[in-house]
Amino acid sequence: MSGTACMAHCRSPLGYFMTSWREGRWGAFTMGIRHGLYCAGCCWALMALSFVFGVMNLLWMAGVTAFLLVEKVTSWGPRFGKGAGVILAGYGLWMLVG
Repeated sequence: MSGTACMAHCRSPLGYFMTSWREGRWGAFTMGIRHGLYCAGCCWALMALSFVFGVMNLLWMAGVTAFLLVEKVTSWGPRFGKGAGVILAGYGLWMLVG
């Protein structure tokens, strides 16, 4: 499961429910588990950062939440996420070198 596949799934959960619908309680449980695995595969690093930032600073959590809102809700979210990734990777390298 690639990160792109996970993000495509997370950006449109309605599509998942329309194509993977299962009847009954066991079907609902199975769908919930599968959807949860997509979310964990997509956002495990974010969940870890949320724990660290949330414990340390509520302002950081507000910033991460705003970033996620823009990335997941807007039509240009994928480009925004990739651009932010390049900027943050460059900043990380600068911190290592400098």
